[in-house]
Amino acid sequence: MKSAVKELEEKGKAAKAASRKLAFLSTGVKNKALLNIADALLDKLNEI
Repeated sequence: MKSAVKELEEKGKAAKAASRKLAFLSTGVKNKALLNIADALLDKLNEI
């Protein structure tokens, strides 16, 4: 089992890589992604 610290480090690296890719997308695409994330969070509201 991974340690919590190692898991957080990996998630941080993945988020940094994703942010670099997102920087080149249009505002419309980024806004759509944010709306999709918001919908997913609302769908899982009872689990969060």
